[in-house]
Amino acid sequence: MTARARVPALVAIFLMAGPLAVAAQSLLQRTPNLSGGWDGTPGTVYFNFLHRFTVTPAPQRQVTNYPTFLLGAGLPGNALVAFNYSTRSAVVPNYPNEWEFLARVMPLKQFSGFPADLSLQAGYNLAAESVDGELNVSRQFGPLRLLGVARGMSHAYGQDTARFAFGGGASLQFLRWFAVSGDAVQLLDASDREELAWGGALQIAIPYTPHTLSLQVTNTNSLTVEGASRGESTRRYGFEFTIPLHLNRYRGGPQTVARGSVPQTDEPPTGGPIVRARMRGAAFEPAQLRIQAGTTVVWSNDDQMMHTVKAADASWESPEMKPGGTYRRAFTQPGRYEITCGPHPFMKLTVEVR
Repeated sequence: MTARARVPALVAIFLMAGPLAVAAQSLLQRTPNLSGGWDGTPGTVYFNFLHRFTVTPAPQRQVTNYPTFLLGAGLPGNALVAFNYSTRSAVVPNYPNEWEFLARVMPLKQFSGFPADLSLQAGYNLAAESVDGELNVSRQFGPLRLLGVARGMSHAYGQDTARFAFGGGASLQFLRWFAVSGDAVQLLDASDREELAWGGALQIAIPYTPHTLSLQVTNTNSLTVEGASRGESTRRYGFEFTIPLHLNRYRGGPQTVARGSVPQTDEPPTGGPIVRARMRGAAFEPAQLRIQAGTTVVWSNDDQMMHTVKAADASWESPEMKPGGTYRRAFTQPGRYEITCGPHPFMKLTVEVR
């Protein structure tokens, strides 16, 4: 059996693995041709639909579509497994259906104390028969997010030996629901027909839903490592839409009861330390807090949906937090506290008070 003939079997294996653990990264956090190191959150299946098209000049004005579908699954440990399927791909001549199977992990995160988000990706492009990988680094500065990428391909575009590309981009968020972004990626030793890959977009978060929409213009074809590294003379327009499916909401099971008593005050003790946390992508960040007794935790809702902070034993719950809202609670007694979200009980947080 050839590698290309194994596609149905590989897809079947992936789909069986998906429900085990799989929230979509907001498009406001990335650019048209850079992933920004998006990693998965256990409990959600990802489906992203990227649609790009060209239009011929008048009088024909014929529209040609170039879709890419991503199906992914988050795994424990800030990991993601996924595949991209692109039709009408331009990566390999006379081979229009491009498959890319990938795994990505983000071992270091800015919000967890590291200066930036760092992720590693490895994958296999079936059309090019190439082992591809990339290193992503990104950092948030208030509403501005800067991204950098280094890519390597063992058999690029089905004909070359190893090729490398480097690029960067930025996303600037304004208001709460909108961002503008742009990027550029350059292949090393590019030929005359291989142009700088570039893209620009208006990114839109759909209020009070987990979905995001991107309106794009670019000169790349697909969103695979190879497709997003080589530009063409043709300008393409299009959109990307994210559909996260949270599977953990359908799982039952007993809730863990918190040990120790949580004070019923929203005000911090005088002079006590403050620790800041957040909700984003239908998850608590970080998912585990270790604090000293007398510390106040301040949660900010950096997500698109309404959330609450709720004790797993239902002894207390915050008011509903709109996007952009905050909630604070002081923990004065040592113990281990299991916390969830009222509307989204699959969101889990452990607070260890020493």
